[in-house]
Amino acid sequence: MRFGYVRKLPSGRYQGSYLGPDGKRHNGPSTFTHKADAQAWITGERRLVEYGAWTSPAARAEALREVEQAQAERAAAEARAVEVLQNTPTVSEWIERCISERQSRSRRPIKQTTADNYRKLARLNVTGTPLGGMRVTEVRRADVHEWRWDGPPSRTRTQGAKAYELLVSVFDDAVVAELIETTPCTLRGAGSPERSREPESLSMEEVDRFFAAIDLPWARAALTIQVTCGLRIGEVLALRAKDLDLEAGTVTVAGTVAKIGESGQRSLVVQAPKTRASLRTLSLLPDTMPELRRWRRSLGELKPTA
Repeated sequence: MRFGYVRKLPSGRYQGSYLGPDGKRHNGPSTFTHKADAQAWITGERRLVEYGAWTSPAARAEALREVEQAQAERAAAEARAVEVLQNTPTVSEWIERCISERQSRSRRPIKQTTADNYRKLARLNVTGTPLGGMRVTEVRRADVHEWRWDGPPSRTRTQGAKAYELLVSVFDDAVVAELIETTPCTLRGAGSPERSREPESLSMEEVDRFFAAIDLPWARAALTIQVTCGLRIGEVLALRAKDLDLEAGTVTVAGTVAKIGESGQRSLVVQAPKTRASLRTLSLLPDTMPELRRWRRSLGELKPTA
């Protein structure tokens, strides 16, 4: 059975094509000056099919683009490493540089809330400490050990652990940038403190007392959804009318309310959740429907985005 087809175009050039294993016709990546060149391309595609190594030309082109993008990112990282080596930053300066780069990178940039949290951890735990003033290339494991266990000046063990995790990540970036060969952040257990107490859930009696103390329909509806669906407070505050389908008995989590900005100048914004798993549709309990319908009636006619 003949594999592939070569035709001569009005321009005088040749185009090769064939019917692939996916049942679709695939054209050559470009036209050819000579018919033999078009036939050679078809022969190469046929061999890929015979060897079981065939993927569509479009998929191969996409893979090539990904490789080129990875190479470009590596080249950019290498150029950045040269720049860093010319002017080695302090630990505090390097943390800020890493945060800024993570915000502006093309692939999976961090959210403003995450950046603000990182800056807060750095400000409270690294800036102004002996470690924060050291050059990144000067830091040794003993320096990190002294900072972690004789400091940082965190008021809670959790914040100290999170500050150490931030330090681990920025020193990993320093290794990638070839600023240092190995990370000095190798302390066991420094990023996972024991809980001072186990989290406790509200009892049904406590929930009933909350409801008894609330008169506002929106507040009762918010508490109803939070208690029965397990939503975070930011997810509840971000809910809109279109997210609540009382006919189907579902609520869709499509955003969250977060604080951005430095201390004293913070503002609330609605943003997408950090992970895809946080985008979800949950079923409402039948017992909660009357409360939610009362709240909906209290709002009158609403636009879908309200």
